[in-house]
Amino acid sequence: MKLNLINSVEGCHLKSNYITHLTLSDLALMKEGKVVSDSVLRQMSKITIDNLSDIFQFKNIKRLNEIIDNEIPFQLTDYKQFNNKYIYKYLSKDSLRYIEKGLFQLGSLDYYKKMENISARDELEGLSFIYTELNNRSIYSCISAGRNFRIFCCTEQSNDLPSNYHRNTFGNILLKIEAEPFIKIISEKIGAYAIHSYKVNYSNSKLLRSKLDINIEPTQISNFNSVEMQKYFHYLINQCNIPSIFTKSRYFSNENELRIAFEIPFDADINIPYRFESKDLLEYIEIIEI
Repeated sequence: MKLNLINSVEGCHLKSNYITHLTLSDLALMKEGKVVSDSVLRQMSKITIDNLSDIFQFKNIKRLNEIIDNEIPFQLTDYKQFNNKYIYKYLSKDSLRYIEKGLFQLGSLDYYKKMENISARDELEGLSFIYTELNNRSIYSCISAGRNFRIFCCTEQSNDLPSNYHRNTFGNILLKIEAEPFIKIISEKIGAYAIHSYKVNYSNSKLLRSKLDINIEPTQISNFNSVEMQKYFHYLINQCNIPSIFTKSRYFSNENELRIAFEIPFDADINIPYRFESKDLLEYIEIIEI
């Protein structure tokens, strides 16, 4: 059973007194006892991306689909939290002028997928394709999540030696940042109630295989208020925000990105980055010209 729910249906629940939500773009309940192969899942992912591209006129559709056929779905355990003492960020001299004044900015998933710079735009930001094995069946969904997050993007490297890719792409100024106090100050400054810090995984298919201990029948999947579907939505929100926020298209894999996502009690602005001033952050930044 398949429901076409493009931008129309949201599963919601209360978390820390705030509403967290996701949008379903596709939902399919498989026949009882049927387990879907990776190759079929990749094809489903590709079809869903093509459908979304037709609706939203993606500019990078060829780039998005070019290597889906070779990809293996992720597991939730493939998303690794990081606890680095230092994080690094490359930027231009023009951007450095703002940093030196204590001016910073955070992005959002919607902003990243609508950036004016086509080469930097990832139109699948916030999307993930979740295949969940249940006790009696399996269910495939395409979800869009992470709208209530402000995001700081940086890169992972083991020392201060510059990366030619990052220098050529982002600029020849390297910020070496003491991660723990830097993240704490930003969180307090913007009123975040949760922080999620993970290494980004790269995949064009953006597929995740998972398991959930519930039974769902065809009559229940069409009733979003049923106990079973509410459990499923609760699972997607609590477990599958992570692949939506921390999976990017393989085109960007050279960035070796670490992403710090600050969860806030409302949707982030989709059109512009969030800008704020905090001179306290400068104490934890070493500026290296390379």
